Amino acid sequence: MEIYMNIIRLFIKQIKAHPVTVMFFIIGFFISTLIISIGLSNIINVRNSIIEKNNGIYKDSLNINVSLSKGIKFDDFIDSFNNISNKSKVRINNISTYVNNKSTQYEIVAEYSKSDEISNFPIMKGRYYNSREILNKEKVAVIGKQLESSSYKNNGIQKIKLGNEEYKVIGVIGHNLKSSAWDKTIFIPITSIPDNSKIDYFKMRSSDLLLISENGMEASDLKSIDNNLKKLDPDSSTKASRAEESKNVLLDTIGSNDQILKIAGLILIFSIVNMISISSFWINERKQEIGIKKSFGITDFQISVTLFIEFMSITLITALLSLSFQFILSLFTENIFGCHLALSIPNFISAILISISSALVTVIVPSIKAIKVSPIEALNM
Repeated sequence: MEIYMNIIRLFIKQIKAHPVTVMFFIIGFFISTLIISIGLSNIINVRNSIIEKNNGIYKDSLNINVSLSKGIKFDDFIDSFNNISNKSKVRINNISTYVNNKSTQYEIVAEYSKSDEISNFPIMKGRYYNSREILNKEKVAVIGKQLESSSYKNNGIQKIKLGNEEYKVIGVIGHNLKSSAWDKTIFIPITSIPDNSKIDYFKMRSSDLLLISENGMEASDLKSIDNNLKKLDPDSSTKASRAEESKNVLLDTIGSNDQILKIAGLILIFSIVNMISISSFWINERKQEIGIKKSFGITDFQISVTLFIEFMSITLITALLSLSFQFILSLFTENIFGCHLALSIPNFISAILISISSALVTVIVPSIKAIKVSPIEALNM
C-alpha cells in the first residue's frame, strides 16, 4: 500500500511542478492507452466468439469420417485412439444424451486426450476434466450453466443424471452476464459416454470425429487411428478433410481488427514522440536541480532511475485512469462503433506493459541530456 501511495504522491508532485507539460503528457497517453485497450477488448471478444462457435477449438483440426462394415464395441472403437501423440486429442461429433430422464436431448462434447492442457472454455465454477479422468473412464461432467438447475446433491456431491447413469459435476461452463453456445452443452470424457448414447451413435455404422493436434502430428495420428480400426474391422475406411471451422484464431482476430490496431499504434507512436519532446523540455527546466544532485554525489544511473520512476508514475496512473474510463463506459454500453468495451485481465497486463515500455522509451532522451549536465554548469545558472 505504501508503494501505491508513493506513486500517487509522485504523480501529484509532478503535476504541481510542471502542470502544463504533464497535462499534455497525460492527455496523449490517456487517449492512446484507451484506444489500445478498446482494441484489445475487441480482439478478445472476437477470439472468444470464434472459440465459442467452434466449441472450444482454436487450433487447425481435421474432420474424420469413419465407415464400418460391421458392428464393433464402442469401447474397442475408443481404444483405437490409444496411440495418438501426447499433444493431440480426438473429439466425437454429433452425440447427445438425455438429462434426468427428460425427453429433451442435449449435445455432448466428448474428448480423448493423454495430456492436460488449459481449457479454452469459460469455466464459471470448478474445473475441466483431466487426462487421468479420461484414461480411468471416470464419470465426471462439466455442464453448461443452464443445466446447473438439473443437477442435485447426493451425499454432499454435486451430481447429474445422463441417460441412465449418474455423473459427478466437477465444473460449470458459461458467462456470468451473457448467454453462450455452451449453456446447454455437456462435456464428459470420451471414455465415459452413457450407454444409451453409445448405442445410438453406431446405428449407422459410421462416425464423425474431430482430430486436433497441438504439434502438427495430424498425419501420423490419422494413420495410427486407421491402423487400429483396421485391426477391428479390416474393411473399415477413414476419410479426412480440413475442418471448415478450423481457424488460426490469432491471425483471424488480428485481421478483423486491423484498422483498430493501426490507429492505436499510430496514436501510441505519436504519444511517445510527443512525450519525448516534452521530456526534453522538462530536462531543460531541471538542469539546475540535476546539477545540484550530482554535486552531492548522486550518480547518472541513480538520476536516470529517478527519472524513469517519475515518468512511470505518470504513465501507470494515466493507464489506470483510461481503464477506469473504459470500465465506466462499459457499464452504459456494450460497445462503441462496434468495438467491445468489456475489460479482462489482458487489458490490465497490456496497460502495465505499455506504461513500463513507454516510460523506458521516454526516459532515454532526458537521461542522455541529464548525463551531460555538469554540477559547475548548473551552479552557474
